Amino acid sequence: MNTLEMTEAEIATKFESLGGGSSRMDGWGFGCEFGTYQRFNGLEPLGLLRWASINPRDLIRALNDSFEKVDLMSTLQVYCASGNDWQFVQKAYDMRVDHTYLPTAKFTADQAAVKICRSLAFLRRKILEDLALGDKIFVYRVYDYILPDEEISEIGQSIARLGSATFLCVQKCLERAFTVERFSHNSYVGFIDRFAPLEPVGNRPQSRRMGARFAESSRSLSSNAS
Repeated sequence: MNTLEMTEAEIATKFESLGGGSSRMDGWGFGCEFGTYQRFNGLEPLGLLRWASINPRDLIRALNDSFEKVDLMSTLQVYCASGNDWQFVQKAYDMRVDHTYLPTAKFTADQAAVKICRSLAFLRRKILEDLALGDKIFVYRVYDYILPDEEISEIGQSIARLGSATFLCVQKCLERAFTVERFSHNSYVGFIDRFAPLEPVGNRPQSRRMGARFAESSRSLSSNAS
């Protein structure tokens, strides 16, 4: 099937989010953007970093550590700054999640922490399995600066150490929007015209075109590997 003929949902299933980062001092990077896009298409995949803000150096450290400390209770901080559900920071990797969908009215902070750690342990096993299998493209972006080549390379290398998965770094560049370039043996850089939430969200045809380019990059990589 021509990827331009695929539905957005079919395209989105090819990807798994590694969250997102920013230059903000508080570590918030609107890392849930791709997870929200999946939800927009009726998909609810389980993913360790689907709703996470995590900066590049912390992501590299977590990958190199096989996320070993991600479910540690001693470094988990649960809080509620907005909304009706608990939020948390896993300080071991400075990984921030704005929504756990554990209502503050139903669970105490301690109860939520226990459930969060159990979930993180399960999701850690899942992401390691997905990275090892190599069937998905793992996508990451920072929304307010261009990720240096050195860090793109390091993330790709860290992923390669865990299996045969593909890494896609998304950059904002209007002139090169909706194109994908190969960066290394397992890494690509894709370009888009805008990110949410600081700018107006792109329309459906734009997001479909971008997704189709990404799906095509996966097909090209599979052909080269065979």
